[in-house]
Amino acid sequence: MAITTTTNKSLIKVTVGTEAGTWGPYINTDQDLLDNMLGGTATIALTNAPVILSSAQYQCAFIRFTGAITANIAVTFPSVGSFYSIINDTTNSSAFGLTAQTTAAGGRIIGIPPGSMTEILTDGVNARFRGLPPVGTYWDYGGSSVPAWVVACTIPPYLNCDGTAFSSVTYPNLANALGGTTLPDARGGTRFALNQGTGRLSGAIDGNAFLNRGGNSNIALGQINMPNYSLTVNDPGHHHQYVKVTSVGGVTGGAGTNQYSVSTQDTSTETTGITVDSGGSGTMFPVLNPGYVGGITMIRAA
Repeated sequence: MAITTTTNKSLIKVTVGTEAGTWGPYINTDQDLLDNMLGGTATIALTNAPVILSSAQYQCAFIRFTGAITANIAVTFPSVGSFYSIINDTTNSSAFGLTAQTTAAGGRIIGIPPGSMTEILTDGVNARFRGLPPVGTYWDYGGSSVPAWVVACTIPPYLNCDGTAFSSVTYPNLANALGGTTLPDARGGTRFALNQGTGRLSGAIDGNAFLNRGGNSNIALGQINMPNYSLTVNDPGHHHQYVKVTSVGGVTGGAGTNQYSVSTQDTSTETTGITVDSGGSGTMFPVLNPGYVGGITMIRAA
């Protein structure tokens, strides 16, 4: 047999010394395949039926899905090693989902996020994500529940931070990152960074305890009560002068003239030794801007 093909992309291989004078078409076919693998786009309209990609489709680097889907749709890739950029432009994806799998039995299935471009790879058995953030990274999601595309994965890549336990067998790297198998509990709370020796976070929550929830009450920061203090004020005094006119009586001359005595008066005050002692009490709470409840917090798990 003079002609064979490569395992993953079916590129033609001509046996050395054969096909003399006729090898040109084979090389041209390979060039077309390479062109699709580097920049080709396959656009596939979906409705409600599963799809098994043809060779002309899965040989493309970019696969774009369109259409108003009316059911959950599984897209099957060949059981060969490859990578793809998936563009999910389908509509009605809030009610129905799109998943990717291979023809291999028992391989992992992943969900494809709607309205975005997702990098995936196939390793001959499993479908996997490419380029997700590192395990242990938080994702603040604007929805009210875990997205359907996450739930559709055989091993969900994100977990809801609700304080529950997870499997260290399924998520060994997350268990290593958290030092245990309990998820952070982000429900109805504000996330703080560890003190890391600064002592800045104190009061109702221990800022040195990793993943400490801190109860269900407000968290006081810094000094709980205002400390006592003394303030001594020395006032050297103020001097005020005014003119004092006093009638001394008596009349002289025909026209009559009153007689007065004029003198300068001086007053002064001095205040010293004012001490202010504070025995203040009460609790200082953090001042927060008006807030909103935006969604849920998840953590990259696998």
